[in-house]
Amino acid sequence: MKTTLRVHRINKGLSIEDAASKLGIKVDELRKYELYTKCPSNKMIIKMMQLYGIGYIDEIIFCNKAQVIEHLKQRRKKEKENEG
Repeated sequence: MKTTLRVHRINKGLSIEDAASKLGIKVDELRKYELYTKCPSNKMIIKMMQLYGIGYIDEIIFCNKAQVIEHLKQRRKKEKENEG
């Protein structure tokens, strides 16, 4: 079963301030990840998994479907621009 970033943070007994500090980011940025208004980078995903003790990426929700689709569209657009 997948769970949210916030649930994993709370289960580790971390406040949002403590988690952000340990991740090396601002509280506002972590809040955006937890509210799914911003997708974390792959590097940040690995840091979060380590901090929260997540063994498998399938255990956690990092982005909503709309964000993933938008990210893929932007990536395709950049690839096409680089080709031309």
